Amino acid sequence: MRYYDPPGLLTLGFLAILFVISQTLYVPGQTKQKRVFPVEMLFMKTTVLLVILSATAAATALITLYYIPIYFQFTRVSLHSNHHLMKRVIRH
Repeated sequence: MRYYDPPGLLTLGFLAILFVISQTLYVPGQTKQKRVFPVEMLFMKTTVLLVILSATAAATALITLYYIPIYFQFTRVSLHSNHHLMKRVIRH
């Protein structure tokens, strides 16, 4: 049993390659000011670090908010999970 869709994955890869080509190479009517994604930012250490840290913070918050209710559902009364979630939401 396959857990991925090869035609969809190939289409996504093809569209990603077209996007990269359109943003890096010369395309008629495309200027540096009109780009959707500034390619120069990929080579800046601070920008890449900021993206990595933002993704890590978002993943941490998502995992915490997802697993707290499941944890308390199996260990305690589910009312406690609401209390812990509200403390976390109000604190941030």
